[in-house]
Amino acid sequence: MTPQNLGFGESLLSENGFQPLPGGFLMQWGVVNENNTGTFPIPFPNKCFVINATLCQNGAPWDGSVTSAYILDNRQFKAACGQLTGNLIYWTAIGY
Repeated sequence: MTPQNLGFGESLLSENGFQPLPGGFLMQWGVVNENNTGTFPIPFPNKCFVINATLCQNGAPWDGSVTSAYILDNRQFKAACGQLTGNLIYWTAIGY
């Protein structure tokens, strides 16, 4: 069974990908270098209304730094962390 078989439309199931959801929603995810601007795999047709970010610590212990992401527009977002160590940030976003 594939997403297309379920009627969800085209998807990209990779490290930076997207999946249409029932009701017209679109979920996207990926990885970006910390403190950089990221680009969604495809633009949200109307609006991205939520983005979440999780820091990949490369095996180091968590030091209490805040990881955050905010939406710039339907194509881009900013992901940041309170430290500059070259870590990656995993993110997920939902819109329509």
